[in-house]
Amino acid sequence: MAVTAGREVTRTLAQERTITLDVTLNAKHSNQASALDALCRIHEALAHLAALPSGEGWQVIDIRTGSAPACLGREETQWLYGSALAVTYTDA
Repeated sequence: MAVTAGREVTRTLAQERTITLDVTLNAKHSNQASALDALCRIHEALAHLAALPSGEGWQVIDIRTGSAPACLGREETQWLYGSALAVTYTDA
């Protein structure tokens, strides 16, 4: 998993910001179906969270699939799969 620098989506007069982070996910496995299934399960679980994470001064408000899991290639006997999430949060 790798997180990119976030981009500010909005800013209010009270200086509250909405920020989106792009998160890339990779899976590597000798069995193609196992690698794909692992990423699909992560995306499905995050899409159905009952309560999104929060902490002092921040709140995740949305987690969406930015790029669906797809085959990236092979590394010797291992299949490589990748996907991306867009995680949007507010801070105050």
